[in-house]
Amino acid sequence: MRLTRSQTFARAALIGLLPAVVVAALLMYIAWQHNPQGEFHESGRIHWGDWLLLGFVYALPVWLIGATVAAVVLRGRSRGH
Repeated sequence: MRLTRSQTFARAALIGLLPAVVVAALLMYIAWQHNPQGEFHESGRIHWGDWLLLGFVYALPVWLIGATVAAVVLRGRSRGH
């Protein structure tokens, strides 16, 4: 089955999203537990901006790499190689 470019991109983006979410969640959990100098939470207050930015910063490169690898694999499979 031959995929169009948009189908390949959509599938690759979804495939790359899974490891990105896992890595971001793991590192956000570690940051929450470590919490140096109350950067992410203190006295019952959550600093959402800092905490979510940390997750995004780690998720983006993992997603880009995962989506790129998935796109290469999907393009190769759709060409019959």
